Amino acid sequence: MEARVAWVAVAPIKGMALELVDDALLTEAGIAGDRRFFLVDENDRLINAKGLGVLQQIRPVYDEATRTLSLHMPNGAVVDGVVETNGDVSANFWGDPKQARVVVGPWSDAISDLAARNLRLVEPADSAPDRGRSGATTLLSTGSLRALAQE
Repeated sequence: MEARVAWVAVAPIKGMALELVDDALLTEAGIAGDRRFFLVDENDRLINAKGLGVLQQIRPVYDEATRTLSLHMPNGAVVDGVVETNGDVSANFWGDPKQARVVVGPWSDAISDLAARNLRLVEPADSAPDRGRSGATTLLSTGSLRALAQE
């Protein structure tokens, strides 16, 4: 059997648009940089696109080497800068607490304005804290895509 990777995509911010990447480091915890950040509401609860679909209109691009984050907003604006953190938060991931640092800068305000909700961008100690070893990466075959298209 022959297998070929057609593309690799990551979500620098959980719940936002995917970013196609040319290469990726696949570790036991998933692809390095995937879900590097996530959002919490005023009660420190995880917010994602399942509950707030408008987030998928934001295309984040993150450069780990320079710690630069750019948000490409649906109106064409780009919100960018160097990521810095200040303050801790214990985020509620469906009843499971996850420790993270609050990201300071222009991103939370821009996201909150689009979502019409008070949201904060946070950075966990490790990428994708919600996935764990059993769900670190998703593989989708072209055969599955063809079958889905027929349905």
